[in-house]
Amino acid sequence: AKECKEHVLLLLELMERGIPKVPGVMQEHLEGSYQETAINWYDLIKKEIDKGTTIILGTTSFVGGDQYEMRGPNGEVLSGGIYGTHGYSVLNVETEPDTGLRFVTVRNPWASGGLHYEKDERGTIRSVKDKESETGGIFRVELNHLLTVTESMIFQ
Repeated sequence: AKECKEHVLLLLELMERGIPKVPGVMQEHLEGSYQETAINWYDLIKKEIDKGTTIILGTTSFVGGDQYEMRGPNGEVLSGGIYGTHGYSVLNVETEPDTGLRFVTVRNPWASGGLHYEKDERGTIRSVKDKESETGGIFRVELNHLLTVTESMIFQ
């Protein structure tokens, strides 16, 4: 009953803060600027991690990008190291002090996939590259990018 009450209180907090059930598409990722909704999600995730809450996120069926392939064991789409229609556990959040970019560290239970970001010739962080399982399925996703491919979050 206590767990159910905490879940209801969390949903009420989400509604009070105007956070939608499904985050949807945010600003262009990797710009280092964030809409209030994205900041609210980041703050909520950080608060729940600090409390020891388990957070599971579910991705949309199509995770976007012009480079994708069907690579999951059940035919899931893989784009930039993120599987569509898949669950990830959320491990941490951090803000890079020099760029202001916000990242969420996630873990793929299959211990595969992942991504990293690179700077282009102008020094702007833009490219998302598939990073094979050298990280054991643990990797950072920029906040706007994460919210663009997230369909749901479960807090337990």
